[in-house]
Amino acid sequence: DRSAEIVHSHIIDIVNQIHQGSPDTEIYVQSVLPTNTDSIKVKIQNTNQMLNDSEAKNPYQFIDIHDRFATNEDAMDMTLSVDAVHLNENGYEFWVNAIKDLVQ
Repeated sequence: DRSAEIVHSHIIDIVNQIHQGSPDTEIYVQSVLPTNTDSIKVKIQNTNQMLNDSEAKNPYQFIDIHDRFATNEDAMDMTLSVDAVHLNENGYEFWVNAIKDLVQ
C-alpha cells in the first residue's frame, strides 16, 4: 500500500530529524488509532505494521495502542471519540492511562 509507505516514510523522516538535532532525546512513536472509515482501515493497519517492523533499526520506541481503542470490528470505540477521528474527554483520559507507564 503506497499511502501507508508514504506515511511511514514521513514519520521516519521526522524521527530522524529529531534524533539528529537532539540525539539524547527518547523518541516515542505511537500507532495510528482506528477509524470508522472502512476505506482506510487497511492503510492504518499497514502503517502500524511498518512502524512496528522498523522500530529495531530506528531511534524510537513504538507504542501500539491501536487495539485498545478499537472495537471487535476494528472501528474506533465511540465511547472514546466524538466523530471516530478525534478523541473526546474519555478518550484522552484513556490514552493517558494507556501510555503513562511507558513514557515516564
